[in-house]
Amino acid sequence: MAPSLTASYLVLSTASNTTALVTPSFTPVVGEILVVKRVTETGVHPYSAAPSGGSLTYTSRASSTSTSQVDAAIYTTTTTSATSMTVSSGALSTGGWHSMLVERWANAQLAATPATNSTKTGTGAPSTTLVTVASNSVVSFLDGDFAAVAPGTYTYRSGATDEGIHDKSGTTSYVAYYAWQAAAASGSQTFGLTAPAGQTWTMLGIEIQDAGSVTPLPELVMPQMR
Repeated sequence: MAPSLTASYLVLSTASNTTALVTPSFTPVVGEILVVKRVTETGVHPYSAAPSGGSLTYTSRASSTSTSQVDAAIYTTTTTSATSMTVSSGALSTGGWHSMLVERWANAQLAATPATNSTKTGTGAPSTTLVTVASNSVVSFLDGDFAAVAPGTYTYRSGATDEGIHDKSGTTSYVAYYAWQAAAASGSQTFGLTAPAGQTWTMLGIEIQDAGSVTPLPELVMPQMR
């Protein structure tokens, strides 16, 4: 049984500013995995702090920043009480267009060091890989396009599920894409978009495991008896 997405909340800035983004209030089930994905138009305008909310600690799992790329990050936490809460992205250090997507995963767990992708930036049609270590996982990911190519009819690779975008191509600022895809078998998972091409992309992804999965231990080799 794979992780189940209970809900996701896409929050978009309505101007180029430093204002923190905040989800609607929600009441989680104890033990939900929260994944916070956030993008801002350039590394010149980074977030000044980690996300916050629910008196929880949010751990950075993947990040990428550069003055010639978007600033992007993925954080996770695990809920500890079934009380109403919101998640705040944290403010930007200087003004810019920015967005956040918060996911709530049930029947889910994280490895002690979750699998993430090693190739984070590139040009063209976005594509990278992540090696999952458990079966029945999902790969949650984001793509930020510094070139701000108009999305048009955008298309994900590998049948990913779209969670929404922040299209500021009209201001030549950035475009942010948020999605996830199933990873039924462990191993190399390709994710990204086939269109639009021509992007200056930053992609981050993380493996969310099935709560019942067990990472196999290395095989023990017993000494031979003389």
